[in-house]
Amino acid sequence: MPIPSASRLSSRIGLTQCEAPAVRQRLRGSDGAVFTNPYAAMVSGFQQYNTSTLNVQLELKQDFNFVTPGLSARVMVYTKRYSNFSLSRQYSPFYYAANPSVDDPNGYTLSLLNEKVGTEYLSYRPGEKLVNTTTYAEAAINYNRVFNKVHNIGGLLIGIRRNYLNGNSSDLQQSLPFRNQGLSGRFTYGYDDRYMLEGNFGYNGSERFARKNRFGFFPSVGVAWNVSSEDFFSAFSSTITRLKLRATYGLVGNDQIGRAEDRFFYLSNVNLNDGNFQSWFGRTTAIPARAYPSPGTPMS
Repeated sequence: MPIPSASRLSSRIGLTQCEAPAVRQRLRGSDGAVFTNPYAAMVSGFQQYNTSTLNVQLELKQDFNFVTPGLSARVMVYTKRYSNFSLSRQYSPFYYAANPSVDDPNGYTLSLLNEKVGTEYLSYRPGEKLVNTTTYAEAAINYNRVFNKVHNIGGLLIGIRRNYLNGNSSDLQQSLPFRNQGLSGRFTYGYDDRYMLEGNFGYNGSERFARKNRFGFFPSVGVAWNVSSEDFFSAFSSTITRLKLRATYGLVGNDQIGRAEDRFFYLSNVNLNDGNFQSWFGRTTAIPARAYPSPGTPMS
């Protein structure tokens, strides 16, 4: 049922526009009580989200063939900035109950249901805010060369460092930078594209562990046989185009353990204000603070 204009409505219920500013609202409730009005909830406000991501990467490569063929190096620096925030603005609609008019058989009167709750202005409620930055840098030296057309020798040495900083941390531990750094290497050898050997190592460190256990050494080794490159396999090449057997073994590490709030497991965290872990010694009644005037002074 549409609500008439403010001037027509005020003449029916005996109010002026100044006395009934909420009459201009076209949001209605139910007879006798205030219930959720889907239309009123839909048009009573809005939410705003804003997200921005900035990625910057710089990479430099250099061939060192003038030193020895197959030698090259590269340096890469990368940074990422991320921010996100949200907010909501909303007003509380006025709800009315429409009742038949006693004086006018064709008219009706409106009674306001939520006079103390309804508002005509937009409120402000901030949402979650996320701000963080990631910085990553690596430097690598690569070598790859073939000798006498059958000996393929390769090597890689790379050092990395990563730094992550949270701009809206809730406690001291999470406000500290998250850092990882390490040195990794790889050696490869292949003979006539048939027999291959590969060795890798990683010497990686994480700030989540104690100083004496902060770095770990993680080696791995692998061998492979390219069966399809053998002369006897030519009879099966029309059926099986490529067959390769490979075996590897290695050790890996992981510092993504526990929650972000539990970064340093090797440190004790004492909370003197936690009543769930309290102890009483000697007596079960509270001792007044005046019983300890100062260190070394006898108790009174």
